[in-house]
Amino acid sequence: MTDSHDRPSTAVSNTEVERRMSFADAALGAAGHEVADPALRELSRRVADGTLTAEEAIARAVEHIDAKQGESEMSLPGTSIGSVGYEATDL
Repeated sequence: MTDSHDRPSTAVSNTEVERRMSFADAALGAAGHEVADPALRELSRRVADGTLTAEEAIARAVEHIDAKQGESEMSLPGTSIGSVGYEATDL
């Protein structure tokens, strides 16, 4: 399935994708952060390989995080994580 925000696949080599992912991991690591969620890493990889725009990846990441928060609220009765506002600069 392709949606309107997906970019057509561009010729980005696997070596270049790995270089971009390594750079992002290093930058996050230098700031004390890590992206460990496999779904979020896959979105990052798709941006790196040019098959998904950053804007669409951010929108999908927010949906994914919101869904996981909903699961947490359902599995922990009596607790509430609350809603979190996201800006593009936060991700």
